[in-house]
Amino acid sequence: MAAVTSVAPMQKSSASVSAAAAAGADTASASTEGPKGDLYTFTIGKVDAGMAILIGERASLIEFPSILLPHGVTSGSVVNIRVHRNEAEEQRQRTEFEELQDDILRAFGQDSPKSPQLRLRNVTQTSVTLEWDRLYLATATLISLDIYRNNQRLAPIPSPLHNTSTKLSGLDVNAEYTFHLVLRTTAGTFPSPLLRVRTHDITDTSGIAVCFGSLAGSGGGGGGEGSAGGENELEEAAREALVRMGAREPTERIQIETTHFVCSDPRDRGSIGGGQGAMYTKAMQLNIPVVQPHWVFACYDQKRMVPTSAYYLENDPPNAATMRESIQRILSKAAPAARPPPPSSKDVPALPVEVIEPAEPVVERAQPAQPVEPPVEPSEPVEPAASKDSSEFSEVPITETIEVTHVGDESDEDVPNNT
Repeated sequence: MAAVTSVAPMQKSSASVSAAAAAGADTASASTEGPKGDLYTFTIGKVDAGMAILIGERASLIEFPSILLPHGVTSGSVVNIRVHRNEAEEQRQRTEFEELQDDILRAFGQDSPKSPQLRLRNVTQTSVTLEWDRLYLATATLISLDIYRNNQRLAPIPSPLHNTSTKLSGLDVNAEYTFHLVLRTTAGTFPSPLLRVRTHDITDTSGIAVCFGSLAGSGGGGGGEGSAGGENELEEAAREALVRMGAREPTERIQIETTHFVCSDPRDRGSIGGGQGAMYTKAMQLNIPVVQPHWVFACYDQKRMVPTSAYYLENDPPNAATMRESIQRILSKAAPAARPPPPSSKDVPALPVEVIEPAEPVVERAQPAQPVEPPVEPSEPVEPAASKDSSEFSEVPITETIEVTHVGDESDEDVPNNT
């Protein structure tokens, strides 16, 4: 059996096979072993299906590939096989194999996938929106990505190589939950850290995420024809109400955290033709409540989340008669805040005042003395002389004064208006 062990690795060692007997020369089968015992003589017993059965003195039965035998040998032929070790080829193959192992280690053994980091994107009374970064798999292959709630598997994430967020609905109001992801790859399993979330109570409106659609008219009890000005006023009041409620900033495109689609017309903004708009259709496909803008004012007036069933497009809102008052009240409160504060006295530069001194000193002129005449009885009615005297004294001023305030007024036209 020792001969079988030495003959088996023929593909890794070079073997010289010489045929002792050519066709018709059986006498050449009397070969003898060399002095080192590396020459062996075998008799071919059978050749079948690419394998030859060799019979020798040290091994009774050896299977040998027939392709390595000389051409023309058949059953009964005798062959000599010389076997020796090729150390140079052995060292070359060992070095090549070690280099291959190092390459595999550098390519697949130094970097591994990373656990996903779960984050909270939005939370409402009955739903949470979670997000995470794009998966890093290194050289591994993704098997699955699953979401767990309270350590119980909910569902696999669809298209995990592209999706980086998910929305979970049907939760209890004001309840605490734990969520985490489990990443399974060919390199192992990588769970994410636990994320604890508490849903909002009924009075918390900070989780409202509104997407505005087409708003026709300013609303009111009459349901009259809308206009561009009324539409702008209605949307402005609705946006201001959302800001005061602490809700998220409204958008005009539906996102994964969108909770309500607010519109009064299913068509797209600025659309003239009939038919449903793209955002309205998407909201219906995603089961997002489509409500009239009256719902926003109802939540603002009642300071809580209001059920949406009464505010669908096909219904008459219960606050239709009072919504005009709500709009005016909200816009009237927002108007003073939008005006800039009046400038303080420090910001307004003082107007220059020029004081002009009189060229001559002010002289008070004494009133001349009137002669005293005895009373005479007039024979004819005479007009009183007081009127004449009063007119004469009116032409001559009693005092001559200069007021500084009047002098300053003359330069007002040259002073720029800085207010």
